[in-house]
Amino acid sequence: ENAYRGISHSRSRDTPGNFTVLSRIQCNYEDILTHLYKVTNEPEYLRRAIDISQKSIDSARKADIISWIAESSWKIARKHDILGEHIEAADNFRLASKSYVKVAEKIPQLKDFYQDHASYMNAWSEIERAKHAHKEKKYRMAKESYEKAAELHETTKQWEYLSPNYLAWARLEEAEDLSRTEHTQKAREIFQQASKLFVKAGESIETKLKTIEAE
Repeated sequence: ENAYRGISHSRSRDTPGNFTVLSRIQCNYEDILTHLYKVTNEPEYLRRAIDISQKSIDSARKADIISWIAESSWKIARKHDILGEHIEAADNFRLASKSYVKVAEKIPQLKDFYQDHASYMNAWSEIERAKHAHKEKKYRMAKESYEKAAELHETTKQWEYLSPNYLAWARLEEAEDLSRTEHTQKAREIFQQASKLFVKAGESIETKLKTIEAE
C-alpha cells in the first residue's frame, strides 16, 4: 500500500529525477511481490511483479537509466521462466541483453563487464528457447539452442565455467532426437557422451566454487 502511494505521488512530477525515484519505488515493490510469491507460492504475485517491473522499465527509460532497464528485463524473464512461459522469458532475456550492450557502449570503462552480462542474457534466451522446444518435442531445435547457449557462456569471463553443462544438455537433446527416430545404438552413444559431459560440468562448477571460496 505504501508503495502504491509512493508511485502515485511520484507520477505527478514529470522530471528525470522523479522518474528515477519512481523506478526505484517500483523495483522495491516488485521485490515485495516476489517475496510474497516465495512465501505463498501463488503465481498471481509473479504476474503482478511482472506488471510492476514493466512499469519500472518505462520509468527507467524516461530517466535514461539503461542499466535498470536491463535489470528489470532480467527479472521479468526469470519470472516468466518460473511460470513456464519460455518464449516470453526468451524475449525478455534478449531485451536485457540489448540493454546491457547499450550500457557497455555508454560506459567504456566497464565495457567488458556489461558485455559479459549481454552475452549471458543471450545465452539464457537460448536456454529458454531450448526449454520451449523440448516441451514441444522438437529435440533437434532444443539441441541447437543449448549449443548456442554453451558457446555464449564460453565467451564470458564470469560464466564460462557453465559452458560444459549446456553442452551436456545439447547432447541429451540430440540423444532424445535419435531415440525418437529409432537410431537406438547412436542414441545410446550420445547418451553416454552426455553423461560424461555432465560429470565434466560438475567438476567445472566445483572448481569455480572453490575459487570463489578462496577469494
